[in-house]
Formats: sequence, C-alpha cells, structure tokens
Amino acid sequence: MIPRTPVAELLAERGDLPAALEWYDRTVARLTPEDLEALRGPNGWMRMSSVLVRARREVRRRLGLPADATDKIAPAAPLQRTVEPTGLPTTLDEAREHFESGRIPDQLRLLVFQHAERAKARRRWPDGYVDPDEEYFPAAERRWRGLA
Repeated sequence: MIPRTPVAELLAERGDLPAALEWYDRTVARLTPEDLEALRGPNGWMRMSSVLVRARREVRRRLGLPADATDKIAPAAPLQRTVEPTGLPTTLDEAREHFESGRIPDQLRLLVFQHAERAKARRRWPDGYVDPDEEYFPAAERRWRGLA
C-alpha cells in the first residue's frame, strides 16, 4: 500500500514547500520497483502513487528545481477520461446499496494522523486544531471498528 502524505499536502498548501518536498521524498523513496514499473504503464496515471509523484513534481516546479528522473515517471492525467470505472458506487444511495448487499471492498484507505504528526502540526498551526487528541484518536478507533 502506498501511503498518502497528508503532512506534505498540508505543508504545500500552507506554502512551506521545502518541508513538503522532504515529506514527498520520504514517501516516494518507499515505492517498490513494481510500483514504479506500474506508473510507466498506459494507465499509470490512474494509480494512487501517480498522484503522489505528480504532487511532488509540482512542489519541485514551484521551488524552481529542474525535473529529475522521478518527476518523469508518472504521466499527467489525460484531460479527457479514457477509462470509465465500472462497478463502483458513484452516489451515496449506490454506496449504501453496495454495502447493504454484502459486497465488501478489497481495500479501504483512511487518513489518520499519527500522534507525532498531529503534535507537530498542532505546534505549527495551533488555531487549526480544535478537537483534542483525547477525542480525535478514540473517534478514529471507533471509525475503524465500525468499518471492520
């Protein structure tokens, strides 16, 4: 599973591009040779890891850095959809029907900050965190258990 980099996304959004690039670099370094090869394929732009590589490429561009080998791996998403997803719910009613029918997804990805990441973000942007950790982490645990 390729991890998202919520910290990198948040740092880039807040304009701290050097720190965002550090987080993107850490995550890209975890891509396996199989992940990298899949990115080069005809539908590589659809892979979750391509979003990561494209975001890293954009941060590097904004920093004025030249493109490196990693920047050239994932192609840009086409302007027009060339592959139509099938069998995926697209509305809340379809999703409810999908799960009530007993069909279970193969994967589920949840965004949850680790304790250290959340503490660092709280120090950096104290006004952005209104819910204390003692509420956030138990609520995340309840979501996980409910989904299980």
